[in-house]
Amino acid sequence: MMRFLLGLSLLAACSSNHATGPASAGPDAGPGGNGGGGDSGTVIGDAAVGPVDAVDAAPDAYVDRGVEQDYDDLATTLAGAMRAQEVLAMQDGVNAAYNGGTLPNFTSPQAGELTGQRGSVSYDYMFHCEDQAAHDNFTCGPASNHIHWMATINGPVMIDALSFSEFKLTTKWTIYEIYLNKPQVEGYDHLLLDSNLSTDGTRFQLTVDGNPFGHVRLDPQPTLPFQGDVTYAISAKRTRATANPTVRTYTVAATVTYTGPGAATLVLDGTHTYDIDMSTGAVTRM
Repeated sequence: MMRFLLGLSLLAACSSNHATGPASAGPDAGPGGNGGGGDSGTVIGDAAVGPVDAVDAAPDAYVDRGVEQDYDDLATTLAGAMRAQEVLAMQDGVNAAYNGGTLPNFTSPQAGELTGQRGSVSYDYMFHCEDQAAHDNFTCGPASNHIHWMATINGPVMIDALSFSEFKLTTKWTIYEIYLNKPQVEGYDHLLLDSNLSTDGTRFQLTVDGNPFGHVRLDPQPTLPFQGDVTYAISAKRTRATANPTVRTYTVAATVTYTGPGAATLVLDGTHTYDIDMSTGAVTRM
């Protein structure tokens, strides 16, 4: 009987040793994690050296650093695109609504169209206003009910650490409540971007659809947006020589909420939150 009990004890110990192994890597750890980007499943960062049980591992021991960098770089790139042209197009629409359908240094090839050039970027705005009696016109003015503002913006852009070799923005916006001196942008836009981030050599080729614009508010004499939100659907191709894999293709859901003049919060995939200062271009993970 003693030999039988001893045998059972040894068998249990052997089974326990076989069951104990490296802690399972999280969903972002392997090359296929979160769309296939980032590092291998090796324990990295501040994980303990030597055998580690899952309960003893640091909370971020299995975070895929490559994927985290992709989130941070995308936040910087999207904020730069918004700051470079998207906000400017909103400001132009508000100004045109209050200034009789005109913009400084822009020409009007035909009624309801404004064209201009700023540096390397060309602008073509199509518009018409509607008064409170629902009559369409092209003169606009402070008594207008709203302005339909359709932009086509194209040209290379450089801002902060970003170089956009391709920057195309098209919009279909309606700016309401002109006569109330509370202009607010609604509608949708579309961006095609090819960018390079000088800080780490990341290249993004992005298709960005902003839909909807939810009551994005500006002052009658535009400052930066100070209220409202925008939802973006992003298709991304990321290239970075130091990443594994070097090229990664994936999608991201983004929401921007304006919280004050020059202040906004960006949330990517519901998990990564950033503070954006539109005045300085600073992007900080929260």
